[in-house]
Amino acid sequence: MPSRMPRPTGETKAGAGEHTLAALDVGSNAIRLQIVSVRPGGSVVELESLREPVRLGRRVFLTGMLEESEIERAVQCLAAFRATMDRHLVERSRAVATSAVREAQNRDLFLERVSNVAGIDLEPISGAEEARLLTIAVVRRVDLSKQRALVFDIGGGSVELSMVDRGKTVLSESHRVGAVRLAEFFLEGKRSNEEKESLLVEYFDRMLDASLKQIEKLKPEALYATGGNADSIARILTGEPPDAGPVEVKAKDLEEVTKRLFDLEPEERAKKFDLRPDRVDTIVPSASLLCFLLRRLELPSLWAPRVGLRDGILAELVDQVVGRYDSAEAERGVVAEAERVGEHYRYDAAHAARVRHLALTLFDALRPHHHLGERERRLLAVAATLHDVGAFVGYAQHHKHSYYLIANAEIGGLSSEELRLVAVTARFHRRAHPSERHDEYASLSRPERKLVSRLAAILRLADGLDREHRQKVTSLTASPRKRVLELRARVQGDFALERWAIESKAALFREVFGLEVQLQASAASGAPANGHARKATRVGQAAK
Repeated sequence: MPSRMPRPTGETKAGAGEHTLAALDVGSNAIRLQIVSVRPGGSVVELESLREPVRLGRRVFLTGMLEESEIERAVQCLAAFRATMDRHLVERSRAVATSAVREAQNRDLFLERVSNVAGIDLEPISGAEEARLLTIAVVRRVDLSKQRALVFDIGGGSVELSMVDRGKTVLSESHRVGAVRLAEFFLEGKRSNEEKESLLVEYFDRMLDASLKQIEKLKPEALYATGGNADSIARILTGEPPDAGPVEVKAKDLEEVTKRLFDLEPEERAKKFDLRPDRVDTIVPSASLLCFLLRRLELPSLWAPRVGLRDGILAELVDQVVGRYDSAEAERGVVAEAERVGEHYRYDAAHAARVRHLALTLFDALRPHHHLGERERRLLAVAATLHDVGAFVGYAQHHKHSYYLIANAEIGGLSSEELRLVAVTARFHRRAHPSERHDEYASLSRPERKLVSRLAAILRLADGLDREHRQKVTSLTASPRKRVLELRARVQGDFALERWAIESKAALFREVFGLEVQLQASAASGAPANGHARKATRVGQAAK
């Protein structure tokens, strides 16, 4: 996320071709800042790495509220971090907050104070986005292209897991099983160590069982554990410092050290294993969870790649400034996330894929008219993928159900604001046109309403071209003229219902773009489709 405050004067700017970037991670147990310089040629040099043990997650998972004392500490810490960023003349940054902030009922108050006092636009990210960034960090450190691997991050309030099969993410989830949460739930009080460990294992089994059953079917060959506690456990067992790179932790060694951690009092743990004060409680449930995973997945060891959320954030920022960022790959990743959401709601995958292809064909052809970019193309791709998921609830009002399901989903690569735009776009893929009498639409800003109207108009046409969900359109060419959008479709079988659907759905397109829709359909074999000659039909006129 770009910084809002102006660059201070009296400082020396980075050299020609250099870029200074920063990643801020406001976690449940600590706040971390990393600043790097990207040199000509793409090499990256770390300039600063800071960590402050601010436990925003303190009691929030029990009460639902960030504590005022922790809010004040966090705001002051972020103001100091902002001063450090200004001193380094950071030109591009992204500041994210994870589970403690995203779950807090008073998060808006906190975000406003951070903005006003520290001048930082803090972005609460979803668990899915957290998992995506962590997977990027691991993939940049370890070659996963030839194995099936589970990437598992233990944060303060949640765990994020991604199953990577030969470099491709096939499963990505977030669960409320973080170390701060677990320590407060199960380790406080006068239970015996045996009772505490038994409760933890029961909780792991209940919360993660469904996901682990899916993972077991995929047969992971390796487990990569990230997070501060995983790194501390790796240091304890291997003696290797965090900057030594990936290290292997044997299951039997982990079991032994976990028992010792349970047996020691917090002060003894800190002294015995050289632990920070904020780590002495959270390392216990983290070690127990990692033991549980290795036993459940029948793996002899795990790997600690020694990376975190900041590494994933910086990897993307570096790619952007050096020109390596692949927008097409980013779109494929977001669509893959959307498809996993669709599968959860048993959507019609073939219909979704065809509508997405048709919608993006129209989007690309209309670029001179809508002047939208790759971000908006991704939003349309996701809306097209998920426009019918509401049928899982009920077909009659499925466009409204789709809005609710999408707005409450998590898709890595999309912010909560972007997901809301996708949801509203899907809401208007049928029936009433978007207008300010609809609360979902009225709540958007004027530019957002304009964007949704454009995307919904395109989505309606694409959906109409696959009205029967039979993928009759085998190819589509769209040519915008002065007052007409000419569509030439190669089709299979009877196309009468699709013609009717386009006639009924073209009205919003005409309102938004000022173009009539002219459809010409011919059979894929070369013979006229639907028994008609190859004659253009101005469907906008037919709808009047």
